[in-house]
Parts: sequence; C-alpha cells; structure tokens
Amino acid sequence: MRATSEIDEIRGIIVTCLNGKGAVLSMTDACAILTTCGSEETALTIAAALVDQGYAACVSILPGVKSYYYYQGGTHLDEEVMLIIKTTQNQFQAISQTIAELHTYEVPEILMFPAEAGSAQFLQWLQKSTPQQS
Repeated sequence: MRATSEIDEIRGIIVTCLNGKGAVLSMTDACAILTTCGSEETALTIAAALVDQGYAACVSILPGVKSYYYYQGGTHLDEEVMLIIKTTQNQFQAISQTIAELHTYEVPEILMFPAEAGSAQFLQWLQKSTPQQS
C-alpha cells in the first residue's frame, strides 16, 4: 500500500489541469455557491449581475424548491428559487456582496462548496469565464 503522502501527490497531479495561460489550476479553485430567492425575478436579476460582471461562469436557476426552515421564532414552509453559481473561490467576496445588494431577504443564504474534482475542459472554461478579479 502506498504512503498517504504519495497518494496525495499522485492525486494532486491527477486533479489539476492547465488553464489557457499554461499555469496550473487546482481543482480546489473551482466551487459552487448556493443561494435561494423568494422569486424568479430576483433570481434572474442576481444571475445576470454575476455572469455579466464576470464573477460567475454560469448560474443554474432551479424554480420550485420547497424550503422548511426556522426563522424569527417559528417554522416556515416556502417555495423558493435556488441558484447554483459556478465560479472560482477568489470570486466569493464579490459574489456575496452582489447577492447581499440585490437580494430581498434580510438574511440570504450564501454557501460556498469547493469542488474536489472536475473535467479539465469544464475547469478551463470556468477559469476563462470568470475573468473578474475580486
């Protein structure tokens, strides 16, 4: 059995790819950020702002999400629209700020999930599609 450090090194080689400039892009640079909105109009406004400003490569909009949650002393069940924002981790602050500015919720959900792996082509596209530096 290989030593853990060897496996980590091999994994590191396997889970990296070259971006268009010849530099190594680690899989840990890619991430998905989730937020939910109370309306499709708000979701579209946020999605357009993030992609148009170069903070996100793509935003998937999933209407019809039901959320059961605790807030202000009680439980609630509401239909929401979920956004899955595909981007790089260095965009998190700019994305969080944009969501906070455009969102109608007092406490919007903003959660980032780093990607452990992804196809080389997708990651190259992701890097090229998020040129805006935070």
